[in-house]
Amino acid sequence: MVVTVVDGHVRLNYPQARMYDFDFLDNVRTRSPCGMPENATGNGIFKTKLITGSTIDITWHMAFPHGGGFRIQILQRNGSILHELTPTTNNVPWYSTTNSTIQNYIATLPNSFTCDHCIIRLTRNAKEWMTSNGPYIFWSCADVEINNFQCSQLNCYHGGSMPSNCNSASSCSCPNNRLSGNRCQYMNECETNGDCNNNGQCLTINQDYYYPLKQCYCSAGYYGYQCSKISSITNPMPSNLTSYVHTKLDSNSEIWYKIVTATNEVEVIHKTASISWVALGWRPQGLKANCQFFPSGAASGLLIGPGGSAEGESKPEGNAESTGVPESNAESTAAPEGNAEGSTANPEGGNTESSGPGNSPVGHPMDCTDMVIGSARGNTFRLFDYYSRDRSTPRMDSYLGGQDSLTAAVGSESNGVTILRWRKRLIADGPTDHNITDAVQDVIYAYGQKSPYSHQFPSGLFNSSRITDYYGNDELKYHGYSNRGRRSLNFYGNAQLVTNTCSGSWNTACTNNVCLNQLSWTIYNDGTVHFVMSAKTDKWIGLGISNDTKMSNTDAIIGWVGNNIPVITDRYLKGYYPPSRDAVANVKLLKGTKVNGVTTLKFYRSINTNDTQDDISLNGCHYFIFAIGGSYSDINFAIGKHVSTPFVTSRKICIDVNQCPTSYSPLGVDELTAVDCSGSWSTGCLNGNCANNVNWNVYNDGKVYFQMSAKTDKWISLGISDNKTMPNSDAVIGWVSNGQAKLTDRFLKTYLLPAVDAISNVNLANGTLINGVTTLNFNRRINTSDAQNDISLHGCHYFFFGIGGSYDDATNDIGVHPSTPAITKVKICIDASKCSQFAPPGGNNAAPNIFTVMHLLVVAFGVLLATLLFMRCIISYHIGGNYVNTTLAISKHTSTPFVTTRQIYIDVNQASDLYLPYGEQQLTTITCSGSWGYMMSEWQMCQLFSLEYISISNHISFGCL
Repeated sequence: MVVTVVDGHVRLNYPQARMYDFDFLDNVRTRSPCGMPENATGNGIFKTKLITGSTIDITWHMAFPHGGGFRIQILQRNGSILHELTPTTNNVPWYSTTNSTIQNYIATLPNSFTCDHCIIRLTRNAKEWMTSNGPYIFWSCADVEINNFQCSQLNCYHGGSMPSNCNSASSCSCPNNRLSGNRCQYMNECETNGDCNNNGQCLTINQDYYYPLKQCYCSAGYYGYQCSKISSITNPMPSNLTSYVHTKLDSNSEIWYKIVTATNEVEVIHKTASISWVALGWRPQGLKANCQFFPSGAASGLLIGPGGSAEGESKPEGNAESTGVPESNAESTAAPEGNAEGSTANPEGGNTESSGPGNSPVGHPMDCTDMVIGSARGNTFRLFDYYSRDRSTPRMDSYLGGQDSLTAAVGSESNGVTILRWRKRLIADGPTDHNITDAVQDVIYAYGQKSPYSHQFPSGLFNSSRITDYYGNDELKYHGYSNRGRRSLNFYGNAQLVTNTCSGSWNTACTNNVCLNQLSWTIYNDGTVHFVMSAKTDKWIGLGISNDTKMSNTDAIIGWVGNNIPVITDRYLKGYYPPSRDAVANVKLLKGTKVNGVTTLKFYRSINTNDTQDDISLNGCHYFIFAIGGSYSDINFAIGKHVSTPFVTSRKICIDVNQCPTSYSPLGVDELTAVDCSGSWSTGCLNGNCANNVNWNVYNDGKVYFQMSAKTDKWISLGISDNKTMPNSDAVIGWVSNGQAKLTDRFLKTYLLPAVDAISNVNLANGTLINGVTTLNFNRRINTSDAQNDISLHGCHYFFFGIGGSYDDATNDIGVHPSTPAITKVKICIDASKCSQFAPPGGNNAAPNIFTVMHLLVVAFGVLLATLLFMRCIISYHIGGNYVNTTLAISKHTSTPFVTTRQIYIDVNQASDLYLPYGEQQLTTITCSGSWGYMMSEWQMCQLFSLEYISISNHISFGCL
């Protein structure tokens, strides 16, 4: 959630820059030659009169010292170059490239040159960046008239006048001592405490040519320009904060806020660990980029503006401004200003402003933002209402024709902590203000930086004599990429956060107690946390876990419901760009829906995972972040930028599983039993009942015989993996449709849906769908001839168990699994050499394990006949064809019947026991009962003539009547 607040760069002080003198006019977003059209105010063009051949001290303000030099030129009114005032050429385009902090240059105007209306233009190279056509530059222009003027004909600034007895060395006479310069061009707010109405102190704040250098800092009870207003609040930090909503912005900054309904005001207390300036800004969500068309006269200077600048279309910089690299929104995951301090593409971040007439969403967090900015020294302070059109240094509302809407203010600084408290009217006073309504706002904050500086790339300060003092205390210059941030909040109280020992909930985007976003969580004693998150959107939604409220180095869980198929992904944000998926996914999807425009995802994650690189442990205390996308792809799971500023909890959420000993997970646990030649793995087990089951046996025929079952009518699958990841996993996927079982052999090369192997090496024995439970019995050779798409079962591997997902009987296409597959916690080891004594069941085919009514008739008849005759006999096991309930007619069996390996002797008067060695085809006989089964299909008998059967899943029991 990081963002630029002060990212201004350069503007001329003398000669006076065109109004409006924004300092972020660049050759990517604004039109050549100046970025600001002439007469933008509509009040006429102010031209500084200069004497031909004279020497002038050209000065400028610079809020950020980019690496690179500068260039000063005289242009014709249409923008074509007339003269170079710096020793620069097209071959040597920049001057003073080794000293990037220079802010003035003594220039000599050419002899014999005159113009009624020409332009002095300063361009400043930001060498950290390049456009597709050349250097990335900022420009600032002054309209001038150059002629052989007499000194009495020269114009003065700010009401100054030239003495009648002047000469070429004369200066203007200034009307007060707050003005200075030979044209009265520099003005301070104060020179003495008396200029502050004796309600504060006159302090020197700014440096170089950043006027006003001297400013009034007001005592408690007063505020405003020259401390001329009376404040109703005088204590920066009240002792009782229970009526305020609190939001932690970052580790150094926090705010308390409330609506004062009696006076229709908002009150904010902003506390920051800083001895420099502090800023808070806001704007309504959903603004379009055409909000930057204010002031209206300046709009034609923007590339997204209406165009038609008076200067014509001369482009002396090789059209760099017309084809600048489109900025792919710097905030792809709530980013800093596109890493505005260095790159070979995307200068200064933000959305491109050359992509249309301003109907796209507003590009950068500073664009069209209402702000309050202040600073404090001891028990004195200054605090004003500002507006930010773009990434220029924000200007006071009064500069843009608005008015200061603060109704009260107070502030202090002590022990390195600045506290600013203010009130502002809820209703906007004009175009430089935004209404504060009961709705979510995009909110930004920032505070000034000090050495060591927070510059992502080396700036012009490095290797400079100004390395330690360029950013003075309270100078409104660039804050760096660390001292800023972004939030979504409602000043009426938008976040409802409730935390208990083993659960919690957090609702955001609330208006009149109706919240669009919900997140809840429950901590269970099995070491998992279960989440439910929902938002009114058809885009992706995401949960972030952060140590410091920043997006960088944040664990993220992002999902969506596309085509009625829910998806959940485990990700990690290493920087301010779209997060990639973790190599190991440790998030399990339980359910996902999209109903009436509301997307809901239910999922869980272990508090501690084995992925120490990409997962943050949930144990302890962290901030939660809630974000709303953004496009997504069901094919490669790529996601687009979030459409609004993510929400961040106002405090850390603490999780301690040791405090939840009686909080039992609703999912149950995994049960895994594995020995040398067999094993079973069940998931979702509660009270002895398991939702999903896999059983396997290893025989001396070189095959492994499997049974897998799940309560679903979709596809089910078994995967074999070396490393717990889906890519490069072998998979067996099948289903039962219209009474017919189907099994496919596949290989997952990526996270995409796996194609069917060209050679199938799995053999389906049978499959059933009974009472909503799909069961598939099959076998596969331990080693196959398909080295490309089959993983050898020999050795140790992780097993996956997945549940679909749609399927297509005709094409064998399958849909995405709606929940995350289960994975064995340990590897399953198979070594056929340890199973040489176990012969396969029924020859080379696995016996079926589900009895049907027809099977029962056959078995019962065989058992009855054998018992009546008191003789040794062979019992056969058949899988039938069709049957008719009314006539009991049956058709031919669909496969060769299975036959016991020996005769079964039944004598009710005997009590001898016979046992077979352990094996998959288990045959056990005792006097009054016996069992013979594949996967433990059972039958029992205690009487000769009266039998009843009980069918339970894949078991049939015979008992005495």
